[in-house]
Amino acid sequence: MNPSVIFNLASTVAQALASLAGFLGAFVLFQMQGQAISLRAAGELICDGVGGAPELRHMVSAANYDEFITRVQALIDKDPNCLAHDAAFFTGMLDHFKRLLARHQVAVGPFKAAMKWTAPVRHPLNSFH
Repeated sequence: MNPSVIFNLASTVAQALASLAGFLGAFVLFQMQGQAISLRAAGELICDGVGGAPELRHMVSAANYDEFITRVQALIDKDPNCLAHDAAFFTGMLDHFKRLLARHQVAVGPFKAAMKWTAPVRHPLNSFH
């Protein structure tokens, strides 16, 4: 068998697999973006219900979700009368937010690992040679 035929066949298969990986990666990326938008919207709803505290909004916009959950839980426990609805309602909203966060974090880890394996990028500050 001619070596150029084998090379062309292998090259075609490799290109097809690479395009398939990119196509599937795009779906994963769009799914993760949708989850991030849902997470941010749920955080904003919680912020509106607890008086729209600016520091809570900043935590949501900065994706500091663990601190956000801690602060909101402390507000619910500390003074349930300051809430726009009853504490059970906000506890349910916070539980929903935690589920959204868990679903988002499950997807982020493997996606980041796959990106590091397939497209390793060196930080410019770490490449002093």
